[in-house]
Amino acid sequence: MEQDGRYKYGFLYVWIKESCDKLYNLNIVEKFKNMIWWIAKSKIFKVLETEDNEKKIKNIGIDLYKLIKLGVILYIWIFHIKTIWAIAITFYLIITTLMTYLKYHFWNKNSNDDFERSRRRFISMMLSFAFIIISYGYLYDIPYEYAITKENSNSVQFTVNQNNESVSWDEALLYSISNSFGGNYSSIVAVNKVGDWLSISQIVITFIYITLIFAKSLFG
Repeated sequence: MEQDGRYKYGFLYVWIKESCDKLYNLNIVEKFKNMIWWIAKSKIFKVLETEDNEKKIKNIGIDLYKLIKLGVILYIWIFHIKTIWAIAITFYLIITTLMTYLKYHFWNKNSNDDFERSRRRFISMMLSFAFIIISYGYLYDIPYEYAITKENSNSVQFTVNQNNESVSWDEALLYSISNSFGGNYSSIVAVNKVGDWLSISQIVITFIYITLIFAKSLFG
């Protein structure tokens, strides 16, 4: 344990770090941006293999990946797709979005940060946060519509709508935004354990996300 110096900061640090690294390896964004770079330097586009070109093309690849994953969520939301695969993809994208922000903007040390890089990081943070909100809006509105409901104005209690009146997409989005900022969107409430756990998972994820933002701003 002492020979390789891996446990200088304790075994919990090593275990958590290695677990985060293994989880991040499941993120396809790395493979996607490497594929974009491979295409760019191929015989078709013939981009010169320089460090600046590689960084530029890979950043473009990351931007394309962000647009694609947002497009995926909007597509399954608009067309009311609620298969197990759609749900699994949504949760996968939520988790990997958090992992990507953790790895590149907090976990790794960036000694060469400049103003433009800091600005790009801020934009990336805002887009990632918005993506999580939209993803949960889809989950509340489509696959887990049975887990939340509107307030029954005729009763003190919150009950499932007897007329099968579902929550609208904008109400689901507002509920997602409210959970992200620890608010209380009183027009909608979870009505079962699924709704409770889904809401709590969003609160926990956004809490971790906001904690990372504050930690980064404090410690650089």
